[in-house]
Amino acid sequence: MTQMLTLPAVAQIGTSREDLIALRVTGGIDAEQMHVLASFLNAVFDERDTVDLLIVFDRYIPAAPADTFDWDAIKAWFRADDSLRRYIVVGDGAHVHELLDGLSSILPLTPEIFDEELSAWRALDAHATAPGSV
Repeated sequence: MTQMLTLPAVAQIGTSREDLIALRVTGGIDAEQMHVLASFLNAVFDERDTVDLLIVFDRYIPAAPADTFDWDAIKAWFRADDSLRRYIVVGDGAHVHELLDGLSSILPLTPEIFDEELSAWRALDAHATAPGSV
């Protein structure tokens, strides 16, 4: 099983479901973190046929510049379409689309967007455990 992801700006949230990957983004994601995040998603896609993905943006974070993307990001982008059942994002409605632009190079799908984190967990029929839980 893939190790829990912990980066300066991204922490994996423990979940009540084995087939749900939840991430909390708390800051800007630089090139090194984007590489690790893409590698993490590729490892998840290697282990499981399909998963649901929840990304919680804790606050407004400027989108990552295009030069933060590498081969692992490109690989994750191509694999996401077949590997993700549901892609849900929680964030401030005024900025969520800019935030998603930064992740669009590794996640080409259009996410379901929620303003409230609890509503997203309910939609996934799951709850946070630890670390990084609500």
